Amino acid sequence: MAEENREIRIGKFTKEYSRLSKYGDADRIISEAARELSSKCLLKSGGIMLTPKYLIHFSGSRTEIIPLESALWVFETQELKNELFSQKEQMIYTLYITTITGERYKIRSESHEGIAEITELLTDRYPNFFYGYSPEHSRMVHYILEENQKELNALKKR
Repeated sequence: MAEENREIRIGKFTKEYSRLSKYGDADRIISEAARELSSKCLLKSGGIMLTPKYLIHFSGSRTEIIPLESALWVFETQELKNELFSQKEQMIYTLYITTITGERYKIRSESHEGIAEITELLTDRYPNFFYGYSPEHSRMVHYILEENQKELNALKKR
């Protein structure tokens, strides 16, 4: 399927749909993401599409939609992979995104340029995220997530 012709298809009984439900009405989010993908796409790199409000990742038969306003921490890693029974080595780049709900997304790419472009655009558009990996960022994000969970638990008790 060509990059420009990608359609968002997420079944109601999938993990991806369940994840979206944590951010509100999943059907509304899917519709809005599809509209933005067709008319306001900022960046396309392989199976990763960035719109003003969403990062959409197409991977095989799976489609993940990440509402960017919920993102808390974004960092990338790289690792050298060896193929089994061959001398081929390949660099794999991974973008990790943790959201305010505690969801963790892992987006892999063979292209560093695409991951770097996405990270740069996110940094410009959402300066309040934690960017890059550091032990301090890890501690802060875990603390924020724990505090959010405490607040949710307190609200449930009322």
